[in-house]
Amino acid sequence: MRDDIVLFALLRKTMRDHRRGIIGWVTGIVALVAVQLSVYPTVRDATARVTDFADAFPEAFKKIFRMEEYGTAVGYLSTELFSATLPLIFIAVGVTWGARVATDEAEAGTGDILFSLPISRRSFLVTRMATELLVLLLLGAVLSAAIIIGAPLVSMSVGVGRVLAASWATLLAGVVFGAVGILVGALSGRRSMALGISLTAAIAAFVVYSLAPLVEVMDDINLFNPMQWTVGAESLKNGVSVGYSAVALMFAAVLMAGALVAFDRRDL
Repeated sequence: MRDDIVLFALLRKTMRDHRRGIIGWVTGIVALVAVQLSVYPTVRDATARVTDFADAFPEAFKKIFRMEEYGTAVGYLSTELFSATLPLIFIAVGVTWGARVATDEAEAGTGDILFSLPISRRSFLVTRMATELLVLLLLGAVLSAAIIIGAPLVSMSVGVGRVLAASWATLLAGVVFGAVGILVGALSGRRSMALGISLTAAIAAFVVYSLAPLVEVMDDINLFNPMQWTVGAESLKNGVSVGYSAVALMFAAVLMAGALVAFDRRDL
């Protein structure tokens, strides 16, 4: 019981310490959605001209940014929000938090004090990982609510289930690459290394995903690409992909399990 109390206090402290950052991300996501929704009536009322404008882009450009049916509500949201902008935001949040999960206490020199409390290393790390997941879930809920509430205000017709599915796939991208940061941080104990490696992995994955429609070899590699399991599922159009979601979750779980083992064995 005492162990549970200490861990809950740790979770609350972590959330409290980062509340300004969380508020900033929430505000940014709401503002981004509001701006994009406010533009939609203009796009909708000029569908023919917008379609001609989109068709004028080079074919390679349209494939990279998945600009199909840009004049429709689903096509517009997919292109402007869910193809790149929002996934990159959630990846940034996941990586930033993930890089800190197993490194904050070591770099701050408070590890000895913390682990003198009646908690195990694994319980500590699980609590820190749970905090990151809670933040990503919060941002996913905010994103869904912003679109679901805002869409009717601009006469945009998009199914609630599709919005929830797209938000789920987007936050999964943050979870997967956040898990990379957690593992590297647990192995190295260095936040800068965890941040650098996980960001590099995310950028590489995004480049492969973006170029896959144009380069055959990258299209083959894309089957093993976390961006394909998340953003590439195109959940706003197709709904939740159970298969891709399961693969992404299992991949993240394996990385987090590896982080637990590495953190437990690391000399602090």
